[in-house]
Amino acid sequence: MGEGMALRFAEEGARVVVADIDPVRGENVASEVGGLFKQCDVTIEADLKAAVDTAIDEFGDLNCFVGNAGASGVLGPITELDEEGFDQTVALLLKSVAFGMKHACRAMRARGGGSIISTASSAALLAGLGPHIYSACKAGVVALTRSVAFEEGTYGTRVNCICPGSIETSIVARALGVYGEEEKTKQVNDAVASVLVPQVCLGRVGYPADIAGTAAWLASDDAAYVTGQAIIVDGGLTIGKVLGGLPEGLLPNSGGAENR
Repeated sequence: MGEGMALRFAEEGARVVVADIDPVRGENVASEVGGLFKQCDVTIEADLKAAVDTAIDEFGDLNCFVGNAGASGVLGPITELDEEGFDQTVALLLKSVAFGMKHACRAMRARGGGSIISTASSAALLAGLGPHIYSACKAGVVALTRSVAFEEGTYGTRVNCICPGSIETSIVARALGVYGEEEKTKQVNDAVASVLVPQVCLGRVGYPADIAGTAAWLASDDAAYVTGQAIIVDGGLTIGKVLGGLPEGLLPNSGGAENR
């Protein structure tokens, strides 16, 4: 999703700093969008500050900050929760967002405002869509978004987050340890899609471009009066559940009188 957002922002004319822990992919994306790469471990505050400083030093300003880094984090039932995995997951999914906001807000106060966009998740809104601590952290991102938006509105900074649903990325493959193996990653994504797509009223998985378009809008003047919002981009995954085994007349869009 980060790559998709970088591409879309560049298409819109933005000058992009790609901040990522992976120097190979980060450099490739930065080169593709004509931007800069800054190696960054988002669990380390100094790295986040350095990424913000790079944008200001190289481009003279920071208009938009996107906090997107993430992974599934610690897995398993709550009765088997690992403390080290918990701490690492919170550092990646929640601490990074908070400290990214800290340094982005400082820069944006100095310039009279800007747009901060974070990636939350539909798992923040509905149980069963993500691991326990992942879901809790994403709910924290939603709450943090609202709280910081409330504080920073006075300075002209808008703060919003996006809650993706089932987006075709490598996140599950990474969690299962098969990232980089193209065929196995495809099998994992197909398996996830087979479970979730029947519950999505638009009938398909999402793509990075779906998230990128939302981010581009949130960063633009078209969203100038939008702040403190969790924008759900999930194809309808969280608005209802398709029930199996019902008579045709009771199913959504069946046209039967019984569903009125």
